[in-house]
Amino acid sequence: MTASKSNISNDFTLLYNPSWGYHRCSTKAYFKSTPNPTSFQHGYYGIENSIIKGSFHLNYSVDSPLYTNKIELIFEGKQLVFWKENNDNIFEEKILCKKTQIIWESTNSHYEKISTLDLSFEFPLPDNLPATITPINVEGYGEQIAGGIAGNGTEIGHITYCLRAEISRPTNIFKLQINPKKIIDVWCKVHKWQYPSTLEKTFDQPFKWIEFKEDKDINYEVELEKTLFNYKDTINIPMKFFINDINKVKIKKIFVRIKEYHELKVNDKSKKIGGFVVVESALGEQTRKLKTNDDKEYYFIKMQLNLTKTNLGRKLNYSMNTEMIEVWHKLKIKITLESSDILELPSINLEKEISILNLVTNQDSSLLVLSS
Repeated sequence: MTASKSNISNDFTLLYNPSWGYHRCSTKAYFKSTPNPTSFQHGYYGIENSIIKGSFHLNYSVDSPLYTNKIELIFEGKQLVFWKENNDNIFEEKILCKKTQIIWESTNSHYEKISTLDLSFEFPLPDNLPATITPINVEGYGEQIAGGIAGNGTEIGHITYCLRAEISRPTNIFKLQINPKKIIDVWCKVHKWQYPSTLEKTFDQPFKWIEFKEDKDINYEVELEKTLFNYKDTINIPMKFFINDINKVKIKKIFVRIKEYHELKVNDKSKKIGGFVVVESALGEQTRKLKTNDDKEYYFIKMQLNLTKTNLGRKLNYSMNTEMIEVWHKLKIKITLESSDILELPSINLEKEISILNLVTNQDSSLLVLSS
């Protein structure tokens, strides 16, 4: 197999970001994706053919080259769940897909010297793969996650995809090269799209929480424009509060949060856990006093949750159901109150299950037409 040699600048520092995705890495051998440096996926998987595509770079000095006779790439997807139940460890792992290709090979299997090399690769994605699922509990983070641990902290459930390069090389005791293969691997997130037209219309209906009682010091009308959201949406939540006596009851603080739930499944066993992924808050003083058409005063605020800005140490997953992991979401609203004559008033707590999917937008549709 032939490969194009290139004068590779030291651009690894622009690509390398441990929090993004390298598991085992090297400044001399690394993956690169274009045009998006953190995504190898091309195409709208789920509605059109999609591929994993990029290049693998070798950048060794002439004085200290790499000796190899073969470079093999593996694209692999795994599904894993684990939790502790009483004294038992419940564990299951399944390979979702595994594809290999040799992107460089020497003649006659002899080891050859390589300094710089630029090797392109491409893996077609097979049908019916689930999207990547990141765990609610992230190994090694524990209490560092602002949203706290889910369950007892032992539960792990994820679907991961990775690109792995296996570079065959001679062993060299003096250089501590005991392993005959040098391994470079990087996480490779798989996104999956849906057309909104394929979903039931009942999922995309507005919803309101309304309470109007004459004997109540505070009544409210809280609205959701829909209950089905795109993965990149901003959720708008207009709120109206009707307060009989502002000197008696005031709004102290408003919290709006997305809680993500995972159900982990192994045969006839299952475990449900949940953790917050996005949260926003506002003080009662941030509400505005307005009037209705019949001249009735109320306090108004529009809360917003930007789903692209998860802020509690976790990554938001799509709502989905796979063989071993089910993911769903709830919008939770908490309004704390204060009173002049009561030490503590009960909070107003509202919640609604919502769906968060990766939907094809009008802009995406135009790109699909151009690529077809």
